[in-house]
Amino acid sequence: GEAVDKLFQNLSFIKAHIDSQKKKCGGERWRVKKFLDYLQVFLGVINTEWTPES
Repeated sequence: GEAVDKLFQNLSFIKAHIDSQKKKCGGERWRVKKFLDYLQVFLGVINTEWTPES
């Protein structure tokens, strides 16, 4: 489905972004925090996209 395609696109985008950030900054704690920030935003997007229609 379209939502699933979008999900995978977003996941690969987030992964690519994190990978590029990793190269810039070697701080493990910074990476983890950044990843959690992105995950939170990402899950928020999924929640709004996948709300059951009434």
